[in-house]
Amino acid sequence: MGLFSGRASMLEVQNRALIKTAQERAQRISNLERELQQAGREVERLKAEAERLKVEAERVKVEREFYHKRVLALEQNNHELTEAATKYSLWGQNNGCCDASAPSGAAFRLSAAPLPPKPAIACTS
Repeated sequence: MGLFSGRASMLEVQNRALIKTAQERAQRISNLERELQQAGREVERLKAEAERLKVEAERVKVEREFYHKRVLALEQNNHELTEAATKYSLWGQNNGCCDASAPSGAAFRLSAAPLPPKPAIACTS
């Protein structure tokens, strides 16, 4: 019987070691499953954030296009106003802007556009 008791004792030690290892593995599996669930929630959160940013990027793209067109229109308007102001300035210089006999109170139509800056004209008369 002494032979079997030593063998039984050794099997009990091995069994306890296996149980401990199994519990450690079960704990590790539990921890990994918890991390996996957290990662899954984070992935879902990031997907939602990516979708939100995609919509925001599209909105910004449309807004940028709108303002780009607006800038081009304003630059064109500025160019036209500059040409008109230059033309008027040259006309004034050629028609005696400083001549006292020049008609005063010329009628101009007002527009909604802001007035261009007055060009510096040196009158030599």
